[in-house]
Amino acid sequence: MKAGKTSTEQWHRFGLALQKFAAEQDWARVAQIDSKMQQRLRAQGKPSDEEELQARKALAQIHHQVLGQLISARDLLAEEMDRFQQQREGINAYRRTELSVEPDNH
Repeated sequence: MKAGKTSTEQWHRFGLALQKFAAEQDWARVAQIDSKMQQRLRAQGKPSDEEELQARKALAQIHHQVLGQLISARDLLAEEMDRFQQQREGINAYRRTELSVEPDNH
């Protein structure tokens, strides 16, 4: 049972780390934790007992929430980039217009 208990705590720590770095919007660290978590899940195989199964279910729920946060952040960034691109195109058009009407002082 000791191995199951250690695994349960390990899954809990993965969940806490995912939540912490998602709250900080440190997506690179979220990706690192996710990668380590997936490696550990593959290495350990099926849960050894009910307690570990419940811990993994809780981790899966946290993972799903963090994924939702990541998708929202990605969508917000895409919107901001679109606005920036539109503003840049507008500024460039204004500059071209401004340059075309400047008097030639030569």
